[in-house]
Amino acid sequence: MSSLLWNTTADSCYFRRPSPNDPLSVSRKRSSKRADFTTGSRREKAILSFCATLPLRRVLSLPPSVAPVTAETLAVFAPLIVSGFSVPWKALMTRKMVPMIEEQLAIFMFIVGHNLRTRAVQELFKYSGETISRHFNNVLNAIIAISLDFFQSPSSEIPPEIRDDPRFYPYFMDCVGAVNGVHFPVIVGVDEQGPFRNKHGVLSQSVLAACSFDMKFHYVLAGWEGSASDIRVLNSALTRQNKLQVPEGKYFLVDFKYANIPGFIAPYLGTPYGLLEYEGKFQPQDAKELFNHRHSLLQNMSERTFGALKERFPILMSAPSYPLTTQVKLVVAACALHNFIRDNNPNDSIFKMYEHEGFLVPQMEESVTVTTPPLDFEKPEVMGVGNGMVDSDVPFDAQQIEDTLKLRDAIAAEIWNDYVHDFPVTCV
Repeated sequence: MSSLLWNTTADSCYFRRPSPNDPLSVSRKRSSKRADFTTGSRREKAILSFCATLPLRRVLSLPPSVAPVTAETLAVFAPLIVSGFSVPWKALMTRKMVPMIEEQLAIFMFIVGHNLRTRAVQELFKYSGETISRHFNNVLNAIIAISLDFFQSPSSEIPPEIRDDPRFYPYFMDCVGAVNGVHFPVIVGVDEQGPFRNKHGVLSQSVLAACSFDMKFHYVLAGWEGSASDIRVLNSALTRQNKLQVPEGKYFLVDFKYANIPGFIAPYLGTPYGLLEYEGKFQPQDAKELFNHRHSLLQNMSERTFGALKERFPILMSAPSYPLTTQVKLVVAACALHNFIRDNNPNDSIFKMYEHEGFLVPQMEESVTVTTPPLDFEKPEVMGVGNGMVDSDVPFDAQQIEDTLKLRDAIAAEIWNDYVHDFPVTCV
């Protein structure tokens, strides 16, 4: 039976039959008997049977519907994760570490990019389930080990998406991104299900992320129980050791789930908000309504960023049957890969689909989003929650919160004054 080996002397990786003298032949022949693919969806079978006839490099050059990443991206990313492996680099260059890094990364990408189960990937790569699982975890842990390199704090410069758009500049010139959140389904033991069951009765983990206006993640906090409130997760991000940091004098936009606190500007409650509220010709009636409209246009970038993430990595929405720690790591690794692909292949078809401002992403009510520098996936400490919109543990005093409310009012007034000057509002 043929086996997939990395051919370092050629330009491509081919499915080829191992030589009888190949020391790996015996073990591969033995494991291939257990790799008979008899389960999975029709789409999975079609992908696997099609890919099995092509060189790996060619497979990875196919559209996202078949290949989760391009060959060029794979070739660039593979050397970067070497430092994250727990074995020395020299070992990776010997036959003791077979398959090579590129193949291990391809195994990982096919699993997360197509939500394939181990048994399905066995058929494609001709390895035992234990080997597939081991290489999957090797790559996952390697990406986590170097993931901080792919999350950058926001720059002090004005984002071009704001600077070059008269609807947002100069009003939001100090805004550096949007904070939002999402719930990803999880599988946990029966004795742990209580805290992870959200208000819809679904087992989930709450993920907080800070997004830039060019569809990248600044900060990711994953692993909170689905029952945790949004403000509680934000409190954790602001107070933990590896905390979310807001540049001095700057702020992130947040949606109505959060309150106005220093570093975070929320929309006005009781006023229409969201792109769906403004279908057709938009005619604001007051400063709050106009502010909410402009705010929602910018905040929608976070929804589209999460949309692109879930489109590329459908495994995140399937509650994979991995240990909880692995499920949390998968979210962080997916965000890191998302940023890497955004930097190295900005014309990627998935990003192109979600780049358009008017693209509406179905929203989950149980969402949360974060902001800035590093990433963290430790289980957070239990914190007390107040009765109001602002948690009692928020590290700001009443005066600071009042100043933030005044800042929002000043922005809204400036936007409204310029709007009325350019488009006088007629009273009926």
